[in-house]
Amino acid sequence: MDGEVSVALFDKEQRIVRHIVAQGPRQAGRVTEHWDGRDFADQPLPVGSYTWKGLYHDPIRTRYVMSFANSGQPAWKTADGTGGWGGDYGPPTAATASGNRMILGWTGHEAGWGIIATDLSGKKQWGLQHKNAAHLASDGTRFFAFSGEPGDSVTVFAAANGQPLAFGNGRQGLEAPPGGDPKRNVPTGIACHRGILYVSYGSRDLIALYDSDSGASKTTCRVEKPGRMAVAKDGSLRVVSGATIARVLDGKSAAFAKDHLDEPTGIAIAADGQVFVSNHGSRQNVSVFSADGVYLRSIGRMGGRPKVGAFDPTGMRQPAGIAVDRQGKLWVPEAAYTLKRLSVWDASNGKLLKEFFGGCSYSPFAWIDPANPHEAFFDNTIWDINFETGAWYPKSIFYERQSDNSVNSGHGGFFYPFRVFTARNGRQYAVSEVWAFGNVLWLREGDRFRPLHFVFKNRPNPVLMNQPPFPIMNDLRAYPEGRMYVWSDANADLEAQLSELTALPSSTPPFHWMDADLNLYAGGAVYRPREVRTDGIPLYDFAKPERRTDATSGLTWTDPEGQQVWTWREGGEFARYNTDGAKAWWYPRIKPWRDAINQGSPGPGTLSGTTCPLGVVGRYSGMISYFGTADLVREDGLFVAQLFEHPAKGSNGPQVFYVEFLAGQMVQPKGSSRVYLLAGDQDCRIHEVLGLDSVKDLAGGTYEHTAGLAAQAAEAWAEYESQVARGQPLVLARGGEAGLAAADPVSKSLDAEHAFEVRAAYDSKNLYFRYMVTSPSPLTNAIPDPQMIFKGGNLLDVQIATDPAADPRRTTPVPGDVRLLISQRAGKPWAVVLRPKLREFTGQPIQLVSPTGSEAFDSIAATDRVELRGYGASAKGFEVTAVVPLEVLGLPSLKPGSQWRMDVGYLFGNAGGLGATSRAYWHNNSFTANVVNDIPNESRLEPAEWGNARVE
Repeated sequence: MDGEVSVALFDKEQRIVRHIVAQGPRQAGRVTEHWDGRDFADQPLPVGSYTWKGLYHDPIRTRYVMSFANSGQPAWKTADGTGGWGGDYGPPTAATASGNRMILGWTGHEAGWGIIATDLSGKKQWGLQHKNAAHLASDGTRFFAFSGEPGDSVTVFAAANGQPLAFGNGRQGLEAPPGGDPKRNVPTGIACHRGILYVSYGSRDLIALYDSDSGASKTTCRVEKPGRMAVAKDGSLRVVSGATIARVLDGKSAAFAKDHLDEPTGIAIAADGQVFVSNHGSRQNVSVFSADGVYLRSIGRMGGRPKVGAFDPTGMRQPAGIAVDRQGKLWVPEAAYTLKRLSVWDASNGKLLKEFFGGCSYSPFAWIDPANPHEAFFDNTIWDINFETGAWYPKSIFYERQSDNSVNSGHGGFFYPFRVFTARNGRQYAVSEVWAFGNVLWLREGDRFRPLHFVFKNRPNPVLMNQPPFPIMNDLRAYPEGRMYVWSDANADLEAQLSELTALPSSTPPFHWMDADLNLYAGGAVYRPREVRTDGIPLYDFAKPERRTDATSGLTWTDPEGQQVWTWREGGEFARYNTDGAKAWWYPRIKPWRDAINQGSPGPGTLSGTTCPLGVVGRYSGMISYFGTADLVREDGLFVAQLFEHPAKGSNGPQVFYVEFLAGQMVQPKGSSRVYLLAGDQDCRIHEVLGLDSVKDLAGGTYEHTAGLAAQAAEAWAEYESQVARGQPLVLARGGEAGLAAADPVSKSLDAEHAFEVRAAYDSKNLYFRYMVTSPSPLTNAIPDPQMIFKGGNLLDVQIATDPAADPRRTTPVPGDVRLLISQRAGKPWAVVLRPKLREFTGQPIQLVSPTGSEAFDSIAATDRVELRGYGASAKGFEVTAVVPLEVLGLPSLKPGSQWRMDVGYLFGNAGGLGATSRAYWHNNSFTANVVNDIPNESRLEPAEWGNARVE
């Protein structure tokens, strides 16, 4: 039969040295495979005898089943930007009505959206992937946003599509009133009415008024601790003022309401003049007042929904920047990190109408216990799920940290995997990670989990984690930095006391897996319970782990019975061990994602960039790859299949994950023959794996790698490396656009579907770049914000040092270093010039921020002076010539024979131009030059990595 084939070479030590073919489609009959004589590390395979083993099968694929914890329709990203929902790092915090749409904001995001627009039913219309919003306001056609970050300012956007705009004075942001400083100039509320934009500065007891069109400052007024605001029809303000609500008119402040409030946070005014105030204190609901300040009623359960326990939809949790739409619906962003919810209520009677959840945390870690497949665990929440109908709903919050001396379980996400197991005693346990510190064993009690044991390192990192996990351990003399400890909750109060802490040997490994007998696995060791109490609590001697394998670090995982023991260490071995502790087989080194990122998306069988084990189902296990795929391996070490579609291909759909892929689970529900994969982007996504039942074995045999074959391979490699060493010089041909025909090209290929070739030429006024791009996506970029144009991909990328005297070895840009990104938007040229440094610059730099850091630019500006000529698309890609005036780059007239430091490249994107999928450059192949999921890296210029271009 025809099928997909995988064949691997094993040496005498059962080390897998090379895949001859991995998941390769082959026709039935005799097949001869060719290979390059190298091993996995690209080193010559030593002469000797090897065993080959293989398997074949029908195409193994995945079928999308459902997503949960994300209210997008659909939950995944779509080419038109309408899929997915909300921010993945921060909770929803702001809402504003804008005609027939709502603008909604979150305080943090990376894979999701910091600001989205929906229709009045909650269907997403567009999303911004560069701007967070702690505060929002709208005048009906535009909206105004403040991210909440110190140093940022209030900016303006088009409500129809989220396109950044400028105020009439040419500025993109408002200037704070004189007399403040960066910390005190943080806006605490925004409102807009009849051409006036109001901005409150709570730490300055000040409200500033601006002309909403020009951005010019008009006046200020004094209000005590002003926060969020709303404007009544008569132009008077209702302002959160400390613990009360104030009425402000003509610069004068008066009391409006002080009772039936508790830590008021948000405020909105309905068309009939009623005032709605959200409460963050003990009330945890919305208080409703008449237009003249008389308390009328409350919306939402008094005290809010419980922090822990059964989910009650009638209660809010941390209601924030609320808004009332033109249909009389009250929109309530709930700023709780656990179970990020936005609820919608009938403003007239308080009835809950709708609720939206998400977005999920970045690369979310969702889990299903095979003993109970009707529940899923994510974000400290137990979710009811239904594989048949796709329905899902939160069931309970199973844990929330109650004090600083409680275990920090996180709020979902890849830093906090929460793996749930049913033990042989019928009780449910979980193993989780507290990022950088260690791991926790949990016991389920009803609809909650409680921590039992926490093995951790005190202050594990002097830079990132230079504090203990519990403040009671602040005394470094008593609790030294780097020392291992275990906390066991002896009195069941969920809080650490010093008497419950035990010092451990420095070599104690934290556990991360459990089998049905409550054995905990840690690196190559196992902790076996010395006693299991009648209440289900297992007790261990964590000072004396039992060595199970020769692996001393990394992750260990098993089947439920603990018979198959698999191990993997980032940048190290991937292996399976027999029950006697001997290796059944092993891959010598799996390349970590940081090393593999500059090699493009790994193909089947490379196993590069692995980040997380999937667990064991029957004869199969596997690992998630950083690059958006999952690799399945059989218990005998043979590679079986790579699942999901590489984001680099630029398509959209449930099979594509536009995120650093960091978490996943393979699970077979008890009593079922079906196998599922859980993974996520900014949603928790479930797929069924199809085709595993078709896997069959090839006969296998031996292979002799003779001295002659080794010499033949070495000769071929020497010729190849000689050609590579000669390199590709970049020459700017004379003759302007006509000179392109005679110019020598430079090129870069990532794979058969992603490559580019560039020819360059010049004349007295312009540079000319003729691109021939192989890509499944056209030259289009739909990102409206010039500061984030690189997020959309499908971009010609030109980087150049216009100061020939600058140090070529510099690692940070200097004045004269320029980056030009060019694409098409709505059928017209769309080009942006990025300048990290300008000479004699005195303004506020633009900070492009992510959780990894920031990158500063003195100027990022669109230009309409770049021309695109001769664009011609085909099924495989396109050709286009970019005409770039020398003035745009700041270059002088080019002299023949001169040299300039520069680079040319291409940013591949999806078909709609809303997401970058991969990058490639003629000369730069650094880590930064290949990242597409981190804003500072994506924007950064690296002059030391550029090459020399010679002017003909």
